[in-house]
Amino acid sequence: MGLQHIKTLGGRGRDPDKWEMRIVSLACGETPGVWVLGDSSVRRFDAEGQGVADFELDRLPWSIGLDEANDSIWVGFDGEAACYSPAGQRIGGFRDAPRLGRATAIERVGESIVVGDATGRCLRLYDLDGRWIRDIGNANRTQGLLIPNGVVDFDVDRRSSTLVVANPAKRTSPWRRTAASRSRKRLRLA
Repeated sequence: MGLQHIKTLGGRGRDPDKWEMRIVSLACGETPGVWVLGDSSVRRFDAEGQGVADFELDRLPWSIGLDEANDSIWVGFDGEAACYSPAGQRIGGFRDAPRLGRATAIERVGESIVVGDATGRCLRLYDLDGRWIRDIGNANRTQGLLIPNGVVDFDVDRRSSTLVVANPAKRTSPWRRTAASRSRKRLRLA
């Protein structure tokens, strides 16, 4: 597969493709382009790297996930998951402090919101109204994922409804390991 560099997004500055402090998370969907979460803003860039949308948040976020079926964007904060329209209007979400700590990954999966909680070192599963359903990954002898980098991250294989959780620890686990990667674990959603 040949790759072609299109544009570098990032660096310090006030230009539309730069950030004062940091880029923290990215999200891509079926529509070509990328949503970038950095500082306290959400920005969308098209396939050519041109800015096409942006909106400001009222505090520093930690993660972003797209819900293309409902034309919305989920953003994870400390203790909170918020849902926004592409224009930046808050249209939903929930707070669950003190259970939910730093939300370093977030994704809608079916009728649930899955949040990677770095403070709790696990995934937290919520319904769409923000009611906690259960935790995933903390019912083991270490009482959570081992995350030396301070981040809980995951992605979803939507074809098989499987969460693939990044866990850099070299420990045994009740989850079945994939043959492709020893640092990832698979878990089917019930």
